Amino acid sequence: MGFYLNPNLSEEVISSDDLVVFLHAQRTAGSSFRRDVLGKTHGKEKIYAYQYIEGWENWHSVPEDVLENFGVFVGHSDFCKRIFSRKIHFITLLRHPVFRIFSLYDYSRKDDSSHFHYLAKNREILDFYREMMITSNARFNYFNNAMCRRVSGHYSFEAAISMIEKNFIAVGYCGKMALFSNWFSEKMGFGNIGIKSMEPDFFRYSDYLENEELVRTILKYNREDEKLFRFMNERFFKEPEDFFPWSEESGREEGSTNAPIISELKWKVVDGIEKYRILIKDKKNDQFVAKDIVEGGVYEINWTKELINNELMYRIQSQDEGVWNDLYGYKILEPTMEIVFSLLEEDERALLTKLQWEPVADSERYRVLIRNSKGLVSKRQTLQNEAYFDWGGAERSEKYIFRCQYLEAGEWKDIHKQYFEIEKPSKIFL
Repeated sequence: MGFYLNPNLSEEVISSDDLVVFLHAQRTAGSSFRRDVLGKTHGKEKIYAYQYIEGWENWHSVPEDVLENFGVFVGHSDFCKRIFSRKIHFITLLRHPVFRIFSLYDYSRKDDSSHFHYLAKNREILDFYREMMITSNARFNYFNNAMCRRVSGHYSFEAAISMIEKNFIAVGYCGKMALFSNWFSEKMGFGNIGIKSMEPDFFRYSDYLENEELVRTILKYNREDEKLFRFMNERFFKEPEDFFPWSEESGREEGSTNAPIISELKWKVVDGIEKYRILIKDKKNDQFVAKDIVEGGVYEINWTKELINNELMYRIQSQDEGVWNDLYGYKILEPTMEIVFSLLEEDERALLTKLQWEPVADSERYRVLIRNSKGLVSKRQTLQNEAYFDWGGAERSEKYIFRCQYLEAGEWKDIHKQYFEIEKPSKIFL
């Protein structure tokens, strides 16, 4: 078919009194669909888009009465479920995340009205992308995992698939725009409107694809969008896999990330020493959560929902003549983001905001400082260049900000001197 048609919703009639909500990430052919398809099926005067409406508001905040005389809402807005007096039909378009970034760069270079025009004109694409990520949290989110957020309100692949299956009548692929556009046009009572699909990105951006470091960097920060696109392509878009760059970790998705809840601690064994003791302590209350003895240099951690909410530290000891001696002092013990998300329910995941920053070479670890109007809220260390903020335990009316530091030679140094606002997920606005 070349696009996704929801079997539970596709038979619904879209009447002239209904509202079509087209949420999409930047550079996924949204402008073409708005202008060439929605413009013909509904007319420009019936489209609520920031290109046409002064004082345009995001999907989560625009009042229902403002949309009363419109048949379509269009925008770079994240999904959230809203209850209107009339029926709502969600649609979107997707694109491989690497090609989406390539397109953003080319667009920014060519269009002097772009917010990033000056930077794109004066930077090669890899430097441009890196600078966009470290300039602000808002820009980081603008460039990374935007498609998952558009369809679910969060950056999670699992949440994206769940929301698509529950709420989206159809999902198109910009590389097969003609198929999706003709279906929608016929759904609205029009015939084939003659939209052409664009040249395959694989050929259009062949020069950029030769930059392996660039491709790896984009995939590293767009893992959720990569999983979403691969899942949809394998099942619905049906483009050859060789047309797209994939990360080694991507694999084939089965409807969930299936992240393991077990991880391993490994250390170098000492000659002549068979038994080792692992001490795991919760830094929050200074209590031990595990004191286990194992043989060899591997210890399996079975992560639970309770454990991921702790600030864990661990140390390894070896036994010599009945006495336990430290191999090294306490180190940070933390789950990956994939493990965290595999242990949370959908509603819990929807209340998390991902914080991410550019890794620093030779950094020993990072520290995230979070503040609100009352002062410092938390100061948490991590080995990863990402963390999450849980709005479940936060004051919803408060504004939270964060900045990151890294440890080098025993001294904490700022990655950013300024604080950045932590965006509220769409769930907060329901």
